[in-house]
Amino acid sequence: MNRRIILFFCFCFSVAAQAQSYKWQAKLDSIAGDGFYKIQLTPAITSKTQSSFSDLRIYDAQNKEVPYILQVEKPTTYAELFKEYKISSLEKEKKLTRLILENPEEKKIDNIQLVIKNADVTKSLRLSGSDDKKQWYIIKDNYIISDAFSHSETSTIKIVDFPLSDYRYFKIEISDSASPAINILKAGYYDTYTEDAKYTKLITPKVSQVDSAETKETYVRITFDELHAVDKFVIQAEGPHYYYRNCFIGRIEKEYSKNGKSKRYFYPDKQFTLSSNSSNIVFGEKNMNYGELYLQIKNEDNPPLKITDVEAYQITHTIIAYLEKGKQYKFVFGNDKAAAPSYDLANFKDSISSVKVLSIGNISPIDLTPPKEEAKASNSIFANKIFMWSALLIVLLILGAMSLKMIKEIGKK
Repeated sequence: MNRRIILFFCFCFSVAAQAQSYKWQAKLDSIAGDGFYKIQLTPAITSKTQSSFSDLRIYDAQNKEVPYILQVEKPTTYAELFKEYKISSLEKEKKLTRLILENPEEKKIDNIQLVIKNADVTKSLRLSGSDDKKQWYIIKDNYIISDAFSHSETSTIKIVDFPLSDYRYFKIEISDSASPAINILKAGYYDTYTEDAKYTKLITPKVSQVDSAETKETYVRITFDELHAVDKFVIQAEGPHYYYRNCFIGRIEKEYSKNGKSKRYFYPDKQFTLSSNSSNIVFGEKNMNYGELYLQIKNEDNPPLKITDVEAYQITHTIIAYLEKGKQYKFVFGNDKAAAPSYDLANFKDSISSVKVLSIGNISPIDLTPPKEEAKASNSIFANKIFMWSALLIVLLILGAMSLKMIKEIGKK
């Protein structure tokens, strides 16, 4: 048999195997104009994909693969920014440096951070506050600044702590009677802020609990309608006015002994604290899909808590793809063996600025079985599974015969 025929058969079988491996599909909305589109992956889609989302593909009407970029919201981040106070005036007299700072929003503050040019010196300062820069009130006196230098930078930060105040103006007077003035570059404070990720709320799971007086523990069962990647849980509880409980989140599995009897064991995945003074947010494990999980609450000698609600959230995932007007596109997904695609587009994600939003239609299973009418009318040899397996067997036999022939020829040489 000609080598081209063999390759043709192999190609056909590989295409058939690949098509059968994707289980779900969903059409995209109509494309109004050429350009980049952002499509949010709903929980209904992410529950049917790999936890790494490697099995997402977009195809046009001609079954050509369309490149895309997967965007994942970053988890909650914490950062510090140095914010400068406006320097209203800076005067250097013979034995005194006077610095007046403005707090225009009259924020409540309890420290001022001075950025000073390196100087191996000790200074004392006085801090006063005013609302009109006329009448001044003492806040702190005889505050000592020492070792005002850094070994790695040309400047250092000295923090002046004081009682919480909300004056519009703060006056710092630094004594220069024992040594020359220090060089104050700027004054301000570090503002710590959090940047929350965008989350998509999942369908509220079912919650049930069992309290054990014997073990002084509470087990809460949380069940979802499907497997979901859960990145955040918010737990609502009722109980004493103040409570502080050690908790574990994990799974319960059955184990069988040699005589066939089964016993249930709790395997914790993460530890956290359930407290009346916190929001009781628990972050899920990365790349973990949950269908059912348990909370184990250590009650000690306290009355059990009542878990009234558990909210589950998933970090928002979106994909960006260039789509053309008038063309029809569809998603396919749900393939446990698919590897993540590699597209050139990933190298240009920072160059994409204008993006439109596009929705996904209803999800439906991919049915590879042709309708009965089409099966009867079709004369295609590929509609017959028996023929396909027979053809595959013939190809394997031919390949085996060719290999055997080559071995014999090598043996003769």
